[in-house]
Amino acid sequence: MGGSSSKPSSATSSQVSNVRDELRDLIEVTKRDLENQMEVTKRDLRNQLGEEMAKAARMVSGQASTQGMLIRELEYKAAELSSHKRQLARQLEDTRKAADVYQEEAEKRVRAKMEELENTRKAALAFMDAADAYQEAAEKQIKEKAEELEDTRKAALVFMDAADAYQEVAEKKIKEKAEELEDTRKAAMVFMDAADVYQEAAEKQAKEKAEELEDTRKAALVFMDIIADMYQHGHEENVEVLGDQTAVMDLSLESMLLEAIDKLRIQILTAKQKHGVPRAEVVNKISMELGAILVEANKTTIA
Repeated sequence: MGGSSSKPSSATSSQVSNVRDELRDLIEVTKRDLENQMEVTKRDLRNQLGEEMAKAARMVSGQASTQGMLIRELEYKAAELSSHKRQLARQLEDTRKAADVYQEEAEKRVRAKMEELENTRKAALAFMDAADAYQEAAEKQIKEKAEELEDTRKAALVFMDAADAYQEVAEKKIKEKAEELEDTRKAAMVFMDAADVYQEAAEKQAKEKAEELEDTRKAALVFMDIIADMYQHGHEENVEVLGDQTAVMDLSLESMLLEAIDKLRIQILTAKQKHGVPRAEVVNKISMELGAILVEANKTTIA
């Protein structure tokens, strides 16, 4: 900026020098023109005076009587030339004064122009100083903004690193949880397989027990048919004895059924302690089958 401030001042000095040189050249040209004009006028006057004097001399030699008149005419011519000379001198003096006045005016204008240019230069310097200050402030703000952005970038990098670390930990936990769930799923599959095995065993035992009870019920029915036949033939005493035996058999049959139900319940509780809660459909199925056997036995007994 300092180099640019010297350019207006050098330009101003150059302009002032050019104006001053132009004025000096103009004044010199005017002076030369006036001097040349005076020289030409002087030559013309000398020539005219010489011609007149030669003419007068010729006239004096020829006309002695007119000598006085010629002298007066010559004196008049000389006075006229002197007046013309003074007039030219005054004109030259006026020209010089006008040139001086013009020079003074030109110098005033030059000084005013120089002052104006100086003020412009000072204003330009002040503007350039303000521009330098603004540029420094802008550069400072840009530097601070760059530092702020750098801090923000570093903070973002730290946050991204933390996010990556958190993501790694989260992925590790998710992987561990997935493995844990996979182990749980496998354990559930093992438990379900064990429950299926238990269900098959329980169904097999219930079926065997039902077959056993069915055989007992059939035997009771056969026995009751025998009692009915004996009753029809009139053997009342035997019927009473057999009735007591039938009641004892009914009680025995009901006791066997209840014992079977308790046994199955104990087996279910044992399986529950070993393998967890058995499937509800297994327990319901076994209970329904045993209940059906007990109801059928009661109906048979009543019949």
